[in-house]
Amino acid sequence: MSAPASDTTIDKLPSINIGEIPLSELTLADIQRVVSLPVSLPEGYGNISGNAVVAMMFNDVDNYGSMSFEVSKENFAVTNIPSGYTVKFITNKVDVNVVGPSTFIKSMSPDDIHATVNLAGVTDLDSGEKNITASFRILGANIDAWVTGEHKLSLQLIKDTDTP
Repeated sequence: MSAPASDTTIDKLPSINIGEIPLSELTLADIQRVVSLPVSLPEGYGNISGNAVVAMMFNDVDNYGSMSFEVSKENFAVTNIPSGYTVKFITNKVDVNVVGPSTFIKSMSPDDIHATVNLAGVTDLDSGEKNITASFRILGANIDAWVTGEHKLSLQLIKDTDTP
């Protein structure tokens, strides 16, 4: 039996992305245990380690907490509005849970949390009410906190009419 051929192409890769763990899916209970990510390598590469899962743990997890905030529509935005349409939010506020270092989230206010609805890829462009999942960001640099869960915001899509 011959040994596998040497492959130096792996040495030329700056990194290997094995996947992502969306933070919005991680609650406080989730980060208090080991979070697992299945190993998936690029085509043509084999896993000679035999490790099928990567374990991720949060540092200092005992100092993390969760807190609820009511985010108002003043902190909502829409991107990629189709040409010829106007958008108005129907949802006035949304309750979200933030997970992160307790000292940080205790110092937060709802004004630190912003929601964005991206209309790119929305195929139903008929005028009317739409319920679309929003993405959330927390303002600031080096933020170790995130909004958990999926939150849909209702908006009104209005086709502009030509005025004489």
